Amino acid sequence: MSDSDYTVSATGSGFSFFGAGTDDGNALPVELVSFNGACNEGVVDLVWQTASEQNSEDFEVAYSRDGVDWKTIHTEPAAGFSNTLITYDYTHEGAVSGNNYYRLTQNDIDGASVVYDNLILNANCQTTSEGYFSVFPNPSSGTFQVIMNNENLKGAASINIVDTKGNVVFTKPIEVNSGINMYVIQRQLSPGIYYIHIENGTMRTQVVKHSIR
Repeated sequence: MSDSDYTVSATGSGFSFFGAGTDDGNALPVELVSFNGACNEGVVDLVWQTASEQNSEDFEVAYSRDGVDWKTIHTEPAAGFSNTLITYDYTHEGAVSGNNYYRLTQNDIDGASVVYDNLILNANCQTTSEGYFSVFPNPSSGTFQVIMNNENLKGAASINIVDTKGNVVFTKPIEVNSGINMYVIQRQLSPGIYYIHIENGTMRTQVVKHSIR
């Protein structure tokens, strides 16, 4: 089992990844420190920041409704060379009600590229009085994101994963903040069906059915 689970939370209708990196050992010399998306009346405002850049040419913004099929919707010129904090932004006016997934690809001047698959964000353009709770991707290989927004669960809580026999196979203490919270889970669970929920005392989210392949 891995102890590398990490938590990110942010306010607003989106979430942010801080100090993010890539699993690629040959990652481009660009330090991406945040990637945010907020939905405002059907328009998603995307903002990302870099702490430093070397040989960077541009960023591609890709969009998906399901997190599987992607389409590049914007290309933003990069700084090239920088050692200061730079903020980039793009407004997507084609968002729909429900899930809107966004992903960055960074290209360098020499033609190399890195796709930030581990930094996919979901700007949800639909809220309910019961809050928002989902798991992405679903199915997964054991690494997935738990996303929730529920003011009733603020404070010390826990993520619980239960198998089909009712056994709790994983639990993780978390701190729930106002706005959308995102928790990355990396666990070597046997392939099968699991049920995931977050609870804080007597309050809990709905249960999400999750398949691990």
